[in-house]
Amino acid sequence: MSNIKISELPLYTGNTTGAYLVMNNSGETTTYKVTRENIIGASGTSGTSGSDGTSGSDGSSGTSGSSGSSGAAGSSGTSGSNGTSGDSLFALTGSVWNTTNNVGISGSLVITGSLTVTGSVQGNITPLTISSNTASLNLNSNNFYTLQLVSGSATHILPTNIRPGKTANILISTTGSATVTFPSSVKQPSNMSYTASTGTSKDILSLLTYDTSSVYLISAKTLL
Repeated sequence: MSNIKISELPLYTGNTTGAYLVMNNSGETTTYKVTRENIIGASGTSGTSGSDGTSGSDGSSGTSGSSGSSGAAGSSGTSGSNGTSGDSLFALTGSVWNTTNNVGISGSLVITGSLTVTGSVQGNITPLTISSNTASLNLNSNNFYTLQLVSGSATHILPTNIRPGKTANILISTTGSATVTFPSSVKQPSNMSYTASTGTSKDILSLLTYDTSSVYLISAKTLL
């Protein structure tokens, strides 16, 4: 029997519980009952997996830009030179105060060098007191003094703290017949020693020093 493609067989319409193959060979009809089976064809050969493609090369990293150069540091400014110390104006023991634009100094003022004063110089006036017939004259305390004589009494004027370059002026108020005496340190013109004016009057005694031992005295009397 020649090969017949199954797809060319007529559809069998008999017993549906099976399938029949009718084959004709030289006028003979032969019927074959066949059981329909699911014939699983042989699995095809798996295709060869394609080779993984070659990974592309990583791109070259871009070149980092060069860092900008730091600006040059500015030069340090030259330190200003220290000002020269000013000469000491004065040596002071005591206090300094200012009242109504006037500066007061309590203590001693020592000036080395020249002193220029624009304006007047004013000194305080110290009254001298008489104790045991003696009027102590402290030449270190002031330059202007007053002394009230006692009528009928002798007053001994005693200069103390004698230093070179001192001047002192004493305004003496007289009354009655008072007298005045001095120690040997007080030097007066020959034959012109001071005697107090009689009656009520004013006398002025000026005393000058050039060392630590002597006081030179000149006087003006009866200043009414």
